[in-house]
Amino acid sequence: MQKKKILLIASTPLSNDGLTKIEMNVIEYNKGIIDFDVACSFGFDNGYGEKLKKQGIICHCLPQKKNIVAYMVAIRKLVKSKAYSAVYIHGNSAMMFMEAIPAKMGGSKVITHCHNTKSDFPLIHYIMKPFFNLAVDEKIGCSILATKWAYCGKNIITIPNGIELEKFAYQNQIREKIREEFKWKENKVIGHIGRFNKQKNHMRLISIFDTVNHIDCSTRLLLIGDGELKEDVTSEIRRRNLESVVYLLDYTERPQDYIQAMDIMVLPSLFEGLCLVAIEAQANGLPVLIDTLFSPETTASSQVRKLDLSQSDEKWAETILQMLKEGRCDVKEQITEKELDYQSMMTKIQTILLK
Repeated sequence: MQKKKILLIASTPLSNDGLTKIEMNVIEYNKGIIDFDVACSFGFDNGYGEKLKKQGIICHCLPQKKNIVAYMVAIRKLVKSKAYSAVYIHGNSAMMFMEAIPAKMGGSKVITHCHNTKSDFPLIHYIMKPFFNLAVDEKIGCSILATKWAYCGKNIITIPNGIELEKFAYQNQIREKIREEFKWKENKVIGHIGRFNKQKNHMRLISIFDTVNHIDCSTRLLLIGDGELKEDVTSEIRRRNLESVVYLLDYTERPQDYIQAMDIMVLPSLFEGLCLVAIEAQANGLPVLIDTLFSPETTASSQVRKLDLSQSDEKWAETILQMLKEGRCDVKEQITEKELDYQSMMTKIQTILLK
């Protein structure tokens, strides 16, 4: 059987975030079944671009999105000239109209995948939402909230982000090794993994941790990631004299090793589609504290608690300290029952791509 040829358009930069991770995983999972080309306006001069090219995937550099007419015209020309079976667009809102409408005009079936619940251009999102939806044939959202945010009309499906459960299973040997390296044997480690950007709300996390550490000086905070606000966060840590108890690590290809070393994951994001890190932490058995804005699917197990961001730092600190006392718990079966595993997600996506 002849393989399908599909164009995947990344409407956001290829970077160390959950969206890019899913794009790369979809390509990897479907090799041998689907021939992907990838198009992006942000370039391919990074590790992700190198990975794609090593796999023999053709990468198309699009004009910058600020030149909206040139950008949309380029997509239409590309789609029309290559006669793709489908165009598969990843993004965060109805701003994907900039990819969906020209792809439709180019004569292709259009599939979109929404990964978030907010846009930097909310007014344009709401104006364009009905027109965007008319151009899309199959509409995927990573959570109930993301689906409601982006879509209306027909052919809408929610496919929750899934993880490789075995990859994140608890391993005491790795935990002990990491904690020995950091000299954390007697400490309680609060963890966070995510890009240093406005969405992840690091400044509030630092403020909460400051309160926690005043109550229990044995606590430590581990922040993993990179991003445009990392220097600002570093300055805030310095301003609060927390340099000796807060550790910053660059993005790592093995986040599961550092999750082993944590005692709780705290995620006070301002908004989320479906946070993969929260599911990964649960798969490891960690207690996870999130805010009430997270999608319901994030509560994949009994290890999760929600707290409103309007609550004081003292309330957050009190909850964190209580959850630290409760500790880890194996909730793998709960996550599997809710089909938040990698295989369930990829099978559902593949079915739509091949339909």
